[in-house]
Amino acid sequence: MTGPLRVDVGIDKIKDSLMSRIDNTDPVEVEKVGRYLKHIEMYRRMERTVRKEGVSVTTENGSQTFVNPTLY
Repeated sequence: MTGPLRVDVGIDKIKDSLMSRIDNTDPVEVEKVGRYLKHIEMYRRMERTVRKEGVSVTTENGSQTFVNPTLY
């Protein structure tokens, strides 16, 4: 059986791996890799923010906005 799934792989290694598996002359495939990498970057940024600030819910009530921590 394999070990636990690693999620700490660098973006450059992921890009190199994906680019080696596609037709680099096809702009659609290259764009898909770029979009996927952006999603990874956004997810990691979100994950860091949640670890730092905790999970929260934003409530908008007319012109007022409240950010409340959740109790999970």
